[in-house]
Amino acid sequence: MAVTRIDWVAVKTSAESLDSSRAFGQALGLTVLVDTPTQLMMQTPDGGVVEFCSSSYEGPDHLFARHNTVFGLGVTDINADGANLSSAGFSAVTDVTDGGPVLFQHFLGPDGRNYGLIQHK
Repeated sequence: MAVTRIDWVAVKTSAESLDSSRAFGQALGLTVLVDTPTQLMMQTPDGGVVEFCSSSYEGPDHLFARHNTVFGLGVTDINADGANLSSAGFSAVTDVTDGGPVLFQHFLGPDGRNYGLIQHK
């Protein structure tokens, strides 16, 4: 398994905190990728993504099903790395999904939280 970095983090928050998150990202010079009333995605200079979603965000059901924070680990080979996790007894929550510039897959981690694997194309 070749984890390259923490590539993405998503946090479920209140609508009020989502507004503050915009100012937070602007103060840090993050680049806005998505900005809707329920979702804010910003990119760090090295390509990592920080995502804030309000409680009314209508994203995938699995995303915040267990916790309000989800991490995505950058990997070099999502199929091999996912197979390693499955062989070690960790359950896939989703199939490998094409997300445009990335492939991603979520697994149930040791703490009951969903974790993502992310491979850049």
